[in-house]
Amino acid sequence: IQFINLHLEDFKEIKFKEKSTKLRGKKLVYVIGSIDTKKIKNLDITWKLSSKENKILDIEIEKISLIKTQKLEMRKLLKENKNNFSKFIDIYFKNLN
Repeated sequence: IQFINLHLEDFKEIKFKEKSTKLRGKKLVYVIGSIDTKKIKNLDITWKLSSKENKILDIEIEKISLIKTQKLEMRKLLKENKNNFSKFIDIYFKNLN
């Protein structure tokens, strides 16, 4: 827990630098930039936003999609529980606490 607290402490003061904004079709906007913390400098980040709604659809940090990562983790848990969705939900919510 101390390890996690040390890293969270570093993210208390974040500076975001916008590099560019790109319209991707009619529904998607990419805001590309970097984040600086006390310890980490120039961490690449891309915010994928809906242009029609005020929603964040995905965040890529150093080219790693948080949505895709979460999807892979959920798929693995579901497989481990032999596609038993009730069991999957129980385990998933236990892991969140």
